[in-house]
Amino acid sequence: MQAAENTITTFQLPGIGSRRWRQLGEMLLQRGYIDQDKLSIALEKQRDEDRYLGEVLLELELVDQTELYSTLADQAGIPFVRLEPKYQDPAIAGVIQFSMIRTLRAIPLFKVDKRLTVAMDDPTNLDRLQEIAFATGCRVNAVYTTPEIIDAAISARTGNLIDVKGLHVAEELSETDRAGESLSNMSVDWTADAADLSKSSVVIDLIDNLIIEALTIKASDIHLEPKGRHLRVRFRIDGILQDRPSIPNGYKMAVLSRCKIMADMDIAERRVPQDGAFSMNFHGRRVDFRVSTFPTKYGEVVVVRILDRSALKLELATLGFPPDLATKMTDTVNQPNGILLVTGPTGSGKTSTLYALLQELDAATKKIITLEDPIEYDLADICQGQTHAKAGFTFAKGLRSILRQDPDCIMVGEVRDVETAQIAIQASLTGHMVMSTLHTNSAAAAISRLLDMGLEPFLMATSLSGILAQRLVRRLCGNCKESYTLDAATVDAMGLEFPSGSQTPTLYKAKGCMYCNGLGYRGRLGIFEYVGVDQKVQSMIIRRISGKDLERELTAGGCDFTTLRASGLAKVEAGETTLEEVLRVTTG
Repeated sequence: MQAAENTITTFQLPGIGSRRWRQLGEMLLQRGYIDQDKLSIALEKQRDEDRYLGEVLLELELVDQTELYSTLADQAGIPFVRLEPKYQDPAIAGVIQFSMIRTLRAIPLFKVDKRLTVAMDDPTNLDRLQEIAFATGCRVNAVYTTPEIIDAAISARTGNLIDVKGLHVAEELSETDRAGESLSNMSVDWTADAADLSKSSVVIDLIDNLIIEALTIKASDIHLEPKGRHLRVRFRIDGILQDRPSIPNGYKMAVLSRCKIMADMDIAERRVPQDGAFSMNFHGRRVDFRVSTFPTKYGEVVVVRILDRSALKLELATLGFPPDLATKMTDTVNQPNGILLVTGPTGSGKTSTLYALLQELDAATKKIITLEDPIEYDLADICQGQTHAKAGFTFAKGLRSILRQDPDCIMVGEVRDVETAQIAIQASLTGHMVMSTLHTNSAAAAISRLLDMGLEPFLMATSLSGILAQRLVRRLCGNCKESYTLDAATVDAMGLEFPSGSQTPTLYKAKGCMYCNGLGYRGRLGIFEYVGVDQKVQSMIIRRISGKDLERELTAGGCDFTTLRASGLAKVEAGETTLEEVLRVTTG
């Protein structure tokens, strides 16, 4: 890198630290961002404390950050940007190391030849600009943005760019361990008892940073899987497991013991599975964790489920419900009685849908009781109960007790047996709205499943209000998704029918960038099929029609029915997900 190339192109400007408070104040007045009274208050405090006017205005909340920083930018003749993904080129994700991005608070926007443009909340800091120029070998142009936008951009840049204290140390130790070299000169006593080592700062920091990383990149689970020579670490992100740096063998037992200690488990018991839980505060919010162990050949597998209340969006639209379907679901749960079933495999978002539906009810005027296993999220104004198998508090027994509590609406975590199903039907027939889940592959298959349990068809036909089947697909990253045209031959060969009717639809594929951890996806959304139990469906239930025949009649009979595949293809054409994702969750 030639030192001569390391130059800075910016303006000498009075930033937030400028003493030119009169000019800044006058500009804010002229733009109507503040009035004379507010300016006088800020000037008086500024004189008493010998501080900068911009800092005082922000501290007193007399001006918005965007208003202040856009004014400073105009004052200096420097462009002001609202930092959004469309302004940032994913191709230069690595031009500045993430550690430098965080330290210097400079977000690279785009690069043309040897000229790099960055967004900063303080473009007047020439030392920072010089450091960027030296590290990149580029001429640096700086533009203004706000500290809030910089913080949000830094928070979005996670995943493989995040620095996790302890993990890089673990990787170095793994290399030594694999090479079979002597570990006697290391600070860690590998012969120490796992319980003692689990209390060391190294292991505590390692676990804490694993949890912080998982929370930052919005993982739903942490998997710790002991192998012969290391402890494999995987995060489940948007339903897919992703490998993280492994932990060396010498720390394996200590890390697993530390997890069990945090979850209040018996660390001496390694022969049988255990369950536990713990909580922690993260960025001012409480996050709950469920921990389970399972004995294997090389030790106990530990899975930590992350229950982050802030990540739960209790709105049907946020979960991916089309407006017409959201209206149907809301109307169904607000009926005075009936049963609504939500079906799908484990991890398909059934519980989140039930929680969102509970939010559609007026808890101020209705008595709402839930029976869950376990309670995943606290809901305001709703009585939540949790089953306890060892104490004999099962879904069936709990549901009987709930009926004596004068409820208007009941949510049961799952219909697991015929007894629970029968009590749910009795509850609906006696004037209660019941919501629950069932493990079936489609909405129509739920009817066959209930009939196979031995329920009377006429009771089912009378009590069922609706059945919703759902799956979760990964949502395309809006910053890097790429469009392409699917050829007619492929559409015909795969038997695809897109809502638009096009034989050469324009679809989108995942590419990967810094904002989606290189995966091409950020978050998940649902695809749905709903069977409303009207008179036609009731008659088919009474005839004990099979699930396949029911689905065939609903599809061919001109009914308002959309299959999971059709729902997914609609979201594919809308650019919300990929064809591969829909085929992955609807095949079979």
